[in-house]
Amino acid sequence: MRAQANNNQLAVRAIAGTYVVLLAYDLLTEAARSNFLGFAIYRADLTAGKGKWLQGYRVFEQTVPQPELGKLYSSQQHPVQDFLWGDYAAHPGNRYRYRVVPLYGTPAQLEEGAAVDIDVETERVDTGTHAIYFNRGAAGSQAYASRFGDKSPDDVPDNAAYTWLSRGLEEAMLAFIAQANGPEYALRASVYEFSYEPVMKAFKAAIDAGADVEIIYDNRATDAEGIALRDAVRAAVKAHGLEANVKPRTTNPNSISHNKFIVLARKEPGKQLGQDAPKPEHDKPEPEHDTLKPEQVWTGSTNFSKGGIFGHSNVGHVVRDAATAQAYLDYWQRLWSDPEVKPLCKQNETATPLPAAALASGISCLFSPRFNRSGKAVPPPNDALDWYIDRIATAKSSVFFTSAFGINERIQKQLRIPVSLLRYVLMESYGNKAAAQKLELLRQDKTLRFAAGAILNDRSALHNWLQKERLTELNEHVKFIHTKYLLIDPLSESPLVATGSANFSDASVGKNDENMLLIYGDKRVADIYLGEFMRLFQHYQFRELARRVRSNKPQEQRAAFLDATGAWLTPWFTKDTPKYRQRQLFAYAPNPA
Repeated sequence: MRAQANNNQLAVRAIAGTYVVLLAYDLLTEAARSNFLGFAIYRADLTAGKGKWLQGYRVFEQTVPQPELGKLYSSQQHPVQDFLWGDYAAHPGNRYRYRVVPLYGTPAQLEEGAAVDIDVETERVDTGTHAIYFNRGAAGSQAYASRFGDKSPDDVPDNAAYTWLSRGLEEAMLAFIAQANGPEYALRASVYEFSYEPVMKAFKAAIDAGADVEIIYDNRATDAEGIALRDAVRAAVKAHGLEANVKPRTTNPNSISHNKFIVLARKEPGKQLGQDAPKPEHDKPEPEHDTLKPEQVWTGSTNFSKGGIFGHSNVGHVVRDAATAQAYLDYWQRLWSDPEVKPLCKQNETATPLPAAALASGISCLFSPRFNRSGKAVPPPNDALDWYIDRIATAKSSVFFTSAFGINERIQKQLRIPVSLLRYVLMESYGNKAAAQKLELLRQDKTLRFAAGAILNDRSALHNWLQKERLTELNEHVKFIHTKYLLIDPLSESPLVATGSANFSDASVGKNDENMLLIYGDKRVADIYLGEFMRLFQHYQFRELARRVRSNKPQEQRAAFLDATGAWLTPWFTKDTPKYRQRQLFAYAPNPA
């Protein structure tokens, strides 16, 4: 949901997802900007019937020279010095009223300006066609440290840390599988990491209830890491008595079967499944079952593992649309025969061709592997990666995407082309030294904004009052950002959300089994994804600031405090600076003032 309000001095825009409300501001006159110190924010939860002044960690040094470790301070005395602020403690389906109060004067004697009230209702997680579940994805946070201290999730009683980290993702995953509670149901899954015990038990419970369950798992890797993953899956399958219901994906061992989806279908007796379907170019048998009528699909970036659900950032996305579920079932049937990459590419491209540049509202899919030009000099878009790049190139107001394994060279090439709109990249890390040097060149572009995973675990000036953070230690390689989604013009009336299992890479297009949802024109879906993107982007952007603020540099120590001079305001109103562009984007997009 989106809302706007102003009093001719202050304009406020609210963008509400499920657990996130973004508030964007603008001061409309020179007088409103004179001697301005920041925004105080009061949140009234109209659903719960309670309210409070919202809080933060940064303070005025003049009034709090030595902040207390881990203490939050009211924005009524220590205002927000930013023109974009996120409420990350909202609840789905609640009505909120935010009062935004501009503060003037001095830190010791603050004066309130004319406030703006704005009402907004957060989206429900599960309603209608789309149910969207983001995990916490940030164990290394002040919120975790304040709740659970320096304990690992295993050491916190009553699974309280895991419940907090899941934020409903585990519960939704298990509930999706549990829908198959009788012989009239079928589940068809394609999985990569597949070892989390409650998930294995949920599939076994569906089988015991009479449901028809078939699962394809990755068994293609030949390196040590892949073999270890395969062995873990085999052990979990055997331990839970699922051997008769799984089938390994073995051809083309240099590829991986990277899907994380489940199709829920009803069974209709009679015609055998696949009877009228084109025969695969293999001798391996198709499964023989009654006709399936697919109803829903669970997809997204979440592996069926402890690290996927509770560790790094992930999303589970349920689509209740028969045509979409059928497309996934058809794809699953193509995978069941364990085909070679080349014929599968042809089948996937025939079934899910690249959409036209002028998208129609609704849901479409892209399945991999498919034709991959691998950087050849031909006009785009000629493969799925080109298609994504073309969407980036033709965006009108903004681009947001996540990058778990670095930025593809072809995407980097596009990002080097000067544009007038902002593009945000949320990364796992800046990679090795060579990759970081390349990215540093990109970072010089004022239209590009980067944030990468990090935790507060050293002693910068900020850490004198911020608690030390820890990770779950559930993820060995990708520790922070594992989501794979792209948002094009999410604040417009016609946003595009691309989300699924596929990293934006050549391998994800041309080699691996992957799936992506393309959702066009759905503002609810876009608002949820944008809120979660900015939640993590601002989280890690703050930790990047903390890394630069070292305790042996007094001038940087002062930067950890709020600014009482008014100098902080300048970049927000200096044309073409990143902050100026961000103020314009969030307060006014798609029509900047």
